[in-house]
Amino acid sequence: LERAEAPGADFSGARLRGADLEKADLAEARFLDADLRDADLMEAGLSRAAMADADLRGALMRRVAAAGADLSAARMRGVDLERGDLAGARLDGADLSEGDLDRVTADGASFRGADLSDARLTSASLRRADLSGARLGGALLRRTDLSGADLTGASGLTPGDLATACGDAATRLPEGLSLAPCGD
Repeated sequence: LERAEAPGADFSGARLRGADLEKADLAEARFLDADLRDADLMEAGLSRAAMADADLRGALMRRVAAAGADLSAARMRGVDLERGDLAGARLDGADLSEGDLDRVTADGASFRGADLSDARLTSASLRRADLSGARLGGALLRRTDLSGADLTGASGLTPGDLATACGDAATRLPEGLSLAPCGD
């Protein structure tokens, strides 16, 4: 299925474990409750895809284009989303623990109640992202841009976790935490 052209297709409930969907055009496709464990979705086009409750544990999603996708409650433990585009995506309640989100662009994305514990978010852009109630214990936030982000009620963060991250006056943090301002 590499490079497949299937925009708007319905894969809901499909068993696609280990499938090769690299560079496939799956914009607006439906993967509700689909099994995509260990699938290769590298550079796939998943903009506005409906992937709520999908199982993406261990999936390779480097450079995925998933702006506006709905990944609510998706099981994504250990997922590789390095350099992915998740701008405006919904990941509410998703399990992204131990995931690689280095250099991801998730501006305006929603991670409400998501599990990002032990995830790597180095050099990620989370501008205006909603991380309220997210679990961030052990997450690596080195050089992460949190300008305008809402981390109200986020748990597991320490001052050391935010030492090299940055934000702005609109960034909302849990009580007792602070951020350096981002440079222009």
